[in-house]
Amino acid sequence: MSKRRLLLFPYFKDYDRGQGFNRTVTKSQFSRIMQALKINILMSDVEKICRKFEDESGCGEINYPEFCQYVDNSFLHSTVEQLKEVKETKNASSSGK
Repeated sequence: MSKRRLLLFPYFKDYDRGQGFNRTVTKSQFSRIMQALKINILMSDVEKICRKFEDESGCGEINYPEFCQYVDNSFLHSTVEQLKEVKETKNASSSGK
């Protein structure tokens, strides 16, 4: 997801057409969204994700805003770390001159 920098939230929101946007999707909807995004994911991994991001109501649905925020934060963290490494590499090469 981070390589292509996908905006996940709009895809999930399209499936959230229940009363008043309940901010959840079912496991099958989650799988369909991943397929639509061309993200190959094993069903066992879908189950793990579902358990981690299950809605507090215990209905077995996925809290997709929480999932999207987790993915976005992971992307941001990895990007910041990559920028730090590039800066450190540049500083090391320029101080060696």
